[in-house]
Amino acid sequence: MNNVMFNNKVIYVSSEEAEKISTSLSETIYTVHMDGKSICSEGDYLRQAWVKFKFPYPDEEPGWDNYIDRIRDLSWIEADGFALFVHDFSMFMNDSIESKTLFVASFVGFILPFWEDEVTKVFAEGKAKPFNVYLVD
Repeated sequence: MNNVMFNNKVIYVSSEEAEKISTSLSETIYTVHMDGKSICSEGDYLRQAWVKFKFPYPDEEPGWDNYIDRIRDLSWIEADGFALFVHDFSMFMNDSIESKTLFVASFVGFILPFWEDEVTKVFAEGKAKPFNVYLVD
């Protein structure tokens, strides 16, 4: 039984803070860095997420529903936790502010709470893990 509680968050940080946080993370934390300048749309983000999180169905059509299912599994990645850094967040998904809002809301409402506790109820061997998202500018 895993009784460890995590307070997973979406955190706005400066580039300097992001660098310090990134270098201080344990090697057992699976860390993803994305360049917000190169992600103009929802589709750009989903395609990058498929690659960077090594989703097991590379030919699957990226969509929010599939993405939410995959990001709340990640059983194929051996890690004690996860960290996502979106650099230049002010430029991230600027083609669709609605998609940018959905990105943040999906982490706050579905993904982070799942990794804090729900994972232990969904998967037989489910273990709560830290998962923090750093929005960098």
